[in-house]
Amino acid sequence: MISTQRTIPSARADLGKPIETSAAPPTSRSRIAWIDYARGFSILIVVVGHVVLGMRATGLLDDGPLLRIWDARYYNIRMPLFFVLSGLFAERWAGRRVRDFLRDKGATIVYPFFIWATLQTLVQVALNPITQGHLTLWHIVRQPVFPDGQFWFLHVLFCVMLGYFLLRKLGLSPAACVVVALGCYAMQGENPQSSPLPLERALYYAPFYAIGGLAATLVSRIRIERAGHLAAIAIAGFGVLAGAIRLGGDPPLPVQFMAALCGIAGAIALTALLSRSRIMGFLPVLGRYSLEIFVAHMLSAAGLRIALHRVFHVEGAAAHLIFGSIAGIVGPLLLVWLCNRLGLRYAFRLPKPPKPEPAAAPQPAPRPSLALARASG
Repeated sequence: MISTQRTIPSARADLGKPIETSAAPPTSRSRIAWIDYARGFSILIVVVGHVVLGMRATGLLDDGPLLRIWDARYYNIRMPLFFVLSGLFAERWAGRRVRDFLRDKGATIVYPFFIWATLQTLVQVALNPITQGHLTLWHIVRQPVFPDGQFWFLHVLFCVMLGYFLLRKLGLSPAACVVVALGCYAMQGENPQSSPLPLERALYYAPFYAIGGLAATLVSRIRIERAGHLAAIAIAGFGVLAGAIRLGGDPPLPVQFMAALCGIAGAIALTALLSRSRIMGFLPVLGRYSLEIFVAHMLSAAGLRIALHRVFHVEGAAAHLIFGSIAGIVGPLLLVWLCNRLGLRYAFRLPKPPKPEPAAAPQPAPRPSLALARASG
């Protein structure tokens, strides 16, 4: 991991949860700047990737170099990067109680999963006549087993978080958790990224989360301060990833894994560089609201695509890519603003219960004065 001196005010982690971080495992009320930049970069490429895939599904984009880059089956780092970044905060829970862990993850992952998966499915069912979709209300019932759309990520993230937490409760070190996760990864016969079963996907993404957990224990020892070194890591990491994508084929799992790690290292180095300037100053905002953008971006991006295609008869791929990506980012942010204005506290997560006020110490009973005692005698 890469440590930088610049920090920004405490905001959210674990896809939107309030955090406390420092250069070492999070303990103080500040955030390492590049983490929010990395989250913002991750959610940005997730939105663009889903816009590209939506364009292909509706015939607005043919197979070509752009689609091969964004839909690289074996070397796609969009979601592995999210798992590594989420894993950076795994050690915060290692010493917590199971009840506290389940309560927190239920409020910040399970709750938005059910709320927004249900809402998105209802909208898709209503638009079936326009989009020629095939979803039914049955898809809402089966969400806990076969999540639809982008919501598989929240399902898998919860499973991976729970598995890592239980391994740490059993006494395994972060390094041992990485070994166990790699063992699970090696059990796969093929790339499970497109599997409908969340458990199979969890086996694929578990090592990335565990590596993030291990990196959190080492981040204070690894300091790369020079911009030239960060630039070299970014170029080398993306270079390896681009070369792997260009080769194509059906590579073995170790090759996939190492290429993905190189791409993740390149992305983190790039976002560490960006965090030192104001060139991409909007990225930390996207990072702090990554949960809200993730659960709601498909509705706004797909809605704009339908409007451009069906109403305004826009066929240009560039227009759909640009405006669809903007809608996928701006739409959820406007929704967050509107929910805040209307006081809708339960739109994206369950708020934390208020901390109970400390009970007042009992006051000792007043002693009777000497004069009162004599009068009573």
